[in-house]
Amino acid sequence: MKKHPYARACLKFLLNLFLCSVLLYLLLYLSPGNPALAYLRRSNSLITTETLKQAQAQLGLSDNFFIDYGRWLMKVLSGNLGQSFSTGDSVAKILVERLRVTGLEVVIGFIISLPLSLFLGFFVGYLPKKHIYRPMLILLTILLSLPIYWLALLLIYFFGFKLQLLPFVGSGSLKHLVLPIMANVIPATALASKLIAELVQDLRKKECHQIAKYRKIKRRYRLYYVLVDLSIPLVTIIGYIFLGLLGGTYLIEQIFSISGLGKLLLDAIYARDYPLVLAAGLLTSFVTFLVYFLTDLILIRLNGQPEKEEDALVQ
Repeated sequence: MKKHPYARACLKFLLNLFLCSVLLYLLLYLSPGNPALAYLRRSNSLITTETLKQAQAQLGLSDNFFIDYGRWLMKVLSGNLGQSFSTGDSVAKILVERLRVTGLEVVIGFIISLPLSLFLGFFVGYLPKKHIYRPMLILLTILLSLPIYWLALLLIYFFGFKLQLLPFVGSGSLKHLVLPIMANVIPATALASKLIAELVQDLRKKECHQIAKYRKIKRRYRLYYVLVDLSIPLVTIIGYIFLGLLGGTYLIEQIFSISGLGKLLLDAIYARDYPLVLAAGLLTSFVTFLVYFLTDLILIRLNGQPEKEEDALVQ
């Protein structure tokens, strides 16, 4: 019996998420130090053998790895992410508050980066002469090679210190997010534009597109079929743009002191706030695998369509 591709994609998504949760819990389970001991110290409780056992039972660490993991997983599936060691607040509540900021950064960056990448990619890809095309590719390569932290410091220096146009600490308003989004969007857009430009150049050399050009088919029709041919790699590039912005945001939030999910995760690691680390890491993994899953679904839907459209270009 032939397996349905959508079912395989769904199974892949669930399996990846499950394995990631196991690995994440295992890393914290094997980390040096006793989480129960850290919990008691943060709560200023008297540390005795009895209180240590009670804390381990409260944290779900009183049995072996498999039982503890199963207990934790059942709590997560029921919506109970536990309490933060640092503040005592609900982990779910903290994640929702921080996710709003990070989500806003990523969504705004994606809205800017996607059309800009498509425009630059097709513009550079359609440049007729190699002595113009090559320098543009070199420029895009330089931009995508800039380290995010270095680019962020550069933007802070010019727009924050020198010109004093934009704030660069905190996330009190949308104005505070301008420099972080700029630092995140520039390398992601440069890489996506370079990939699209190279794909467009290669597609223009295909026989069907050369025949269409010699037959003087209008440029807008040729552009349409280029888009059809590019549909599958474009979906992959779009998924990369989103994930690239998400990953860059985690570093950017530390530099600009933005109270988002990335800063929350790193602060929780430094503070050894185990429930918060597990929840934030699992949420990040879920979003990442969800983007891959949606990309796979779209690719399954588009698979084979470019070949069907190619013959129409030369008829």
